[in-house]
Amino acid sequence: MSNDNIQYEKGLQIIEFWNGLFFSIHQIDNESTRDQNNRITDVLEHWHPEVEIIYTFSGHAQHYIDGQVYTAYPGSLFVINSQSIHKVVSDPEAFESADVVAVVVHVKYEILKFLIPDMDEKYFATEIKEDSGEVSEIVERLTCLRREHDGELSYHHFLVNSLLNKLLYLVCKNGLKEKNSIVTIGCKKNTDTLRGILEYVSAHYREPVQQMEIAREFFFTKESFSRFFKKNTGMTFGEYLRLYRVKMARKELVESDRLILDIAVDNGFSDARGFINTFKSVYGTSPLQYRKQYRDGTV
Repeated sequence: MSNDNIQYEKGLQIIEFWNGLFFSIHQIDNESTRDQNNRITDVLEHWHPEVEIIYTFSGHAQHYIDGQVYTAYPGSLFVINSQSIHKVVSDPEAFESADVVAVVVHVKYEILKFLIPDMDEKYFATEIKEDSGEVSEIVERLTCLRREHDGELSYHHFLVNSLLNKLLYLVCKNGLKEKNSIVTIGCKKNTDTLRGILEYVSAHYREPVQQMEIAREFFFTKESFSRFFKKNTGMTFGEYLRLYRVKMARKELVESDRLILDIAVDNGFSDARGFINTFKSVYGTSPLQYRKQYRDGTV
């Protein structure tokens, strides 16, 4: 595998550096998929083994992290721990004033464990305010490097890795704490429950899913389940289920030539009309038009 591997995805430009330090940089910009209210639409609750560092350049956003809601503003730095459940809901006005809204850096957890032997007993504070000027300078230089050397990074990865190491040093110095001082038993139980619900949806979204059925599965009443889900995700369960289904259907839409009705039914929609209406509300166009634009390279 080469030292530099550049990939492009809809709404997300990704640069991955493979020369031993295992970082990846994700840049969220004004090409991200947005709904009619100009909010990012294609990010749902998710988790991964990497530690995620998010620096906001402009605008405001709501970060949902392990059931807590945080507001990001220009100059804010957030750290999402390994396996934490999270998503971001953008401020519509953020994309009107800048090309780059936020930069996300992923750090492989096994590298942190190698460098910090007792990493399993550590936990990052969610928001870090110290050394903000230095952090801003590092992230801006990383972004400039991506723009200046897009597609031909070659030896520039030495400089990039140097900057990423410095960023990681500042994050560890100011944000790495003893896990027991941050993570309570109640918080862990809350996160484990939410993870279980999301995994249930992932396994059963193609089927008729009843909210009452899931509530019983996780020992909630219908009302307490609704409150729990809305508090932890910022949306109702029905909204989440429809968005999850349409995201999975979109993947099939662009990767196959299957009929819209077949895709809709196979992804949990009862008919094509419901799927088309939901798809339009998320992606701003019909499924057929989106497929054409995607293949023409215009979305």
